Order: sequence, then C-alpha cells, then structure tokens
Amino acid sequence: MGDFRIKPKSFKEIEARLAEFRKKAVPRTNESIEEMVNRRCPEGVPYVTDRGAIYVRWVGDGFDQHYLAKLGCDYERYSKRNAKLIAVVRSLSVQIH
Repeated sequence: MGDFRIKPKSFKEIEARLAEFRKKAVPRTNESIEEMVNRRCPEGVPYVTDRGAIYVRWVGDGFDQHYLAKLGCDYERYSKRNAKLIAVVRSLSVQIH
C-alpha cells in the first residue's frame, strides 16, 4: 500500500502503455467486482499462488473501468502480458511485494 507521484508527461506514457489492456477492461459495477473476486483459473490450466495480480482502474468524466490480471493463472501463456504489466508497475517507483 502506498502512493506515488508522477508528472503529466509520465502519466501520458503510462496511459499509452496500458492502452492495450484497457481494451479488455469492463465497466466497474457491483456485478463486475463480484465476478472478479470470485474468478478462478480454469481447471487443468497451470496456476501458481505466488505470482499475485495487477489491478488497473480507469476513472474519469463519464467512465469507470477496471481490469485484473492474475499473474499466476496460465503464467506461461500470459508471460508477455505479465512482463509488460510488471514493467509498468516498476516504472511507478512503488515497492513490489
């Protein structure tokens, strides 16, 4: 938990890096939050519990969208996606646990 500060230019760069993930974001509603909390990795798909997740929320005038990437679900198939998301988080100068 914590916070960080970035300059407008850096924000635009991060926004651009997250654009591909926003295409898969859904409106933030009680139903989408409940689905996200209850989501499990499909049976038979490789899953590890020590990889965590990355949650992104886009909030603005007239929109509220969110996206969750569980890094341990099918981690080999999603390794490129996971690496991109982890790189964005690392660029924010926040601690990763």
